[in-house]
Amino acid sequence: MIAATHMYDVTELPVTDGTIALWNLRAQIAGLEADVRLSHATVESRVGLIELITLRGLILGHIADYERAEVMAEQLVRDAATDGTVLVARARTRAVFHRFTDALDDVDRAERLSLDAEVINRERAIFQAVGRYDEGLAIREEAADRRASF
Repeated sequence: MIAATHMYDVTELPVTDGTIALWNLRAQIAGLEADVRLSHATVESRVGLIELITLRGLILGHIADYERAEVMAEQLVRDAATDGTVLVARARTRAVFHRFTDALDDVDRAERLSLDAEVINRERAIFQAVGRYDEGLAIREEAADRRASF
């Protein structure tokens, strides 16, 4: 039997307690929601709110959060259809519900609006979900070539 020379001690890592992290997430959401209610929210903060609500849905398993994020993304596209980041936000909410073709359509539209190619290619990870493995692999290899330390 070989004795372990060093045990990994998780108490060495500075981490936030899960309950505190969830309260922080809720506070971030509440702050952005107040901005939206008061019509002070920018497109960027509205996209951030959608992402935070989606994250909360993921953490807590709340479908209602996913549905709310999707409704918010749809409204945001109606309000700012020429902003590529808005289309990416909607693509992400569509992907949550496995609406991959619609999500890829949004990514394509965002690309036509000249959104950064690296951002667009990250979103095209959806290719794997629809069986377009060769295209997904080509994007990943290109990203790895751009970042030697990737």
